[in-house]
Amino acid sequence: MTTYAIFSALYHPHMGGVEAYTAGLAGELAARGHRVLVVTSRLSKDAPAHEMQPDGVEVFRLPCQPLMGGRLPIPNRNADYKGILSELKRAGVERVVLNNHFYEHTMEGAAFAREIGAQALVIEHGSAYLTMGNAAADAAIRAYEHGMANRLKSFGFPFAAVSGKARDWARTFGIECVGVVPNALDADGFSSQAREWSYRDELGLTADDLLVASVGRLVPEKGVDSLLEAANLVHEGAVTDVGAGRKCLFAFAGDGPMISEVRRAGDNVVALGRLDASEVAALLRDCDAYVLPSRSEGFATSLLEACAMGAFPISTDVGGVEELGIGSVGGVVLPDASAASVVAALEVVAADRAACKGQGAMLQSRVRERGWPYSADELERAFEQGGESAQGDDAPFEGDERLDQLHRVLLMMLKDFAAICQRENIQWMAHYGTAIGALRHGGFIPWDDDLDIIMMREDHDRFVAAVKADASGKYSIVDAETYPGYPLATTRLILNGTEFRDSALATMDFPSGIFLDLFPLDAFADDERAFKEQVLGSWFFNKLAIAKLTKKPFIAASGVTATAMSAAAKTARVALNLPGVRAADPNKVAKKIALKYRGVQTRRVGYSFDTDPFSCMYDRDDLLPVRWVPFEDMEIPVPNKVEQQLTDFYGDWMTPPPGDQRKGHYPDVLDFGDYADV
Repeated sequence: MTTYAIFSALYHPHMGGVEAYTAGLAGELAARGHRVLVVTSRLSKDAPAHEMQPDGVEVFRLPCQPLMGGRLPIPNRNADYKGILSELKRAGVERVVLNNHFYEHTMEGAAFAREIGAQALVIEHGSAYLTMGNAAADAAIRAYEHGMANRLKSFGFPFAAVSGKARDWARTFGIECVGVVPNALDADGFSSQAREWSYRDELGLTADDLLVASVGRLVPEKGVDSLLEAANLVHEGAVTDVGAGRKCLFAFAGDGPMISEVRRAGDNVVALGRLDASEVAALLRDCDAYVLPSRSEGFATSLLEACAMGAFPISTDVGGVEELGIGSVGGVVLPDASAASVVAALEVVAADRAACKGQGAMLQSRVRERGWPYSADELERAFEQGGESAQGDDAPFEGDERLDQLHRVLLMMLKDFAAICQRENIQWMAHYGTAIGALRHGGFIPWDDDLDIIMMREDHDRFVAAVKADASGKYSIVDAETYPGYPLATTRLILNGTEFRDSALATMDFPSGIFLDLFPLDAFADDERAFKEQVLGSWFFNKLAIAKLTKKPFIAASGVTATAMSAAAKTARVALNLPGVRAADPNKVAKKIALKYRGVQTRRVGYSFDTDPFSCMYDRDDLLPVRWVPFEDMEIPVPNKVEQQLTDFYGDWMTPPPGDQRKGHYPDVLDFGDYADV
């Protein structure tokens, strides 16, 4: 028996293709005697944090902030979140399945697999970029997808795909898949639940009339507009024999932004709304053709359902078409998603309905042959081909004499920084890795290569002004205001005459040097809704800035793969620098949102620009008054409740991580200049 953990950002009761895929694959693995844990997002407080399904699959739901109507959940790494992950780490997981590259939830799963030393396999479900139907927004989304893909690839885990189309699409991100783990369906189970009453009778259709079915979310990318136009062409008699002497009714099952357009369409269009599985099965059984003029599909579950019910499929060349044999065994593959192409395919149905029924029956047999047992076999084969889980390199500096020298220079800088703050009566606090170093090691973490300082925005601004006014020229300030090419929301105190270029920012256009990281804390709304809007808004625009400005992100690969990954990152950056987009400064917008309550004594302050936008939010009373703790040969201030804050952020921070998880800034260039003998 193997213990699997399947990380899927979305899962039942949320409805969708990835959700159905996860449920089907998990159920088959459990039926084989494996222990299966599905780790997903808790989109509603009503959903249980942990449950055991009747099929033996355990479900764990992590707290999240549901964006885009729940379609893009952002992890909320609170105490409950960390408690669930701690429980999972004790579950003896041996294999981790990660669904889709563009969710932060997937990154959590990858980090989980690396931490526990499990095998992991990423499964790509897409076959095109996500879209919002807006050029500027779509450019940002493309950049976001490439950034997330690069992050996920840095873990070194192998990839698979749900279809040949998804496998080909993965190459857009410089990914070569080790196999295909196809979407599937329990065909007998699905067909057996079909309602007995007839949709044809319900809709007033005779045996001669044509019933055309569409099942899915009513959005433009599914080709709903083309299908409505095709219905209009048939209704107006502008085409040949599709509607001649008979009714031709287009039935739309589903919900979405275009539901109003479907309801306003002609007399030969009916909006059925969202149907349950038994109703969908009955509709597909009774229809003459199922039409999917979609822009892209990884492997459409509705195609599987249509074929399982013997419906005649008409589809664009999306994921699943090749695997099911549509166009070769039966059905029609559309040359494009136009209304004219849809009508031409319906003419085939109208000309010989009996032949189309026969083709539907052959496809029905194919779906039964390639069910979840086949997909589970392919999953195990992909794990075998992918090999053992990737292990990271040792910390880049640990044991290196350069790190000892870097620590001496950083300590000098910290003392200078503290002296300026004392002179200007500025409050500051060490946090994150620096606080862990102080509390666990009495100084630097042995493999750490920077210092982390937090301070209220007002104190931060006074410090920046003091450094800029200093005539000695020893230090410089690098931030987004001073250098528009700097993408981060932190401020760096740079030691002039030195060079420290980390890989992620190595080619970017701003001064570099050995630095202290300053994290300004802003006031955030007390009202919960306003708080979330402020946090997520500032976070989102900062991430757009990073996507726009980062020329050469850190790439954990070499050779051809590294070349492909670099090209993909460049493509994303170009998209955000297109005419009409490049003039915008996302960091200015991010800062404006973050400063909304400047000068207001709100209960909370925080830094909203971390990977998890909610992870660095603090009650003022938990920060002040500060405590002083030893750090090397000096004392430094830390927040009053720093231990609890570190636990909330890192989990068990008192236990040093294994060598492969000791990360630094990976400098491409390190030059101590005049400070080589400090």
